[in-house]
Amino acid sequence: VAAKLHSGGAYTDASARVTVMLNSRTFTSDDPAAKAFVFDSFTGEHESEQLYQKSAPLDAKGEWHDSIVLPPQKIVYGALETEGAVQDDRGKSVASLAHADYFGVDRLVGLKSTQWVYEKGKTASIPALVVDDHGKPVPGVPVAVTVEQEVVNTVKVKGAGNAYLADTTTDWKQVSSCNLTSAAEGVPCAFTPAAAGTYRLTAAIKDT
Repeated sequence: VAAKLHSGGAYTDASARVTVMLNSRTFTSDDPAAKAFVFDSFTGEHESEQLYQKSAPLDAKGEWHDSIVLPPQKIVYGALETEGAVQDDRGKSVASLAHADYFGVDRLVGLKSTQWVYEKGKTASIPALVVDDHGKPVPGVPVAVTVEQEVVNTVKVKGAGNAYLADTTTDWKQVSSCNLTSAAEGVPCAFTPAAAGTYRLTAAIKDT
């Protein structure tokens, strides 16, 4: 963080604050083999995480230098947003932002849905593809795909008086899986939906 007076001199001894945020972004690839594949960029519940915040006075040069080591994050691809704020003599803060690309892994796995609706009793095929941080396909990587079906349970719960209220819970039940090895193009995971409903597929790989 650095601050200067309007006259050009150093703004010394002012209170400064630095905040570092990590924001997830949608990863896309320009490689033709990766067209229409969807790559997840975070595994947690939140799309943004605060990684660092600290306040300190500026030095005699109107500057403050610090460094941090980023621990592993649930957000694997996104942007680092660093905000530096300096208080003036009236207590108002003047802030500036800087951005940098962030990659927490060196490869990602994506899935591609080949149609809008799949029919019960007919084989569905969902390709999986592994790419590096430049979006280029990476062959030879083990890929574990889990297929789950949404299970909705509704029970009647007695409320106040004689009223009965519906209590609905949603769970996911594993119904199939695929163990694949990535290639230069998408490798299909095939399964047959046994019943109508909502299904989800999750692909997982190990980072190097």
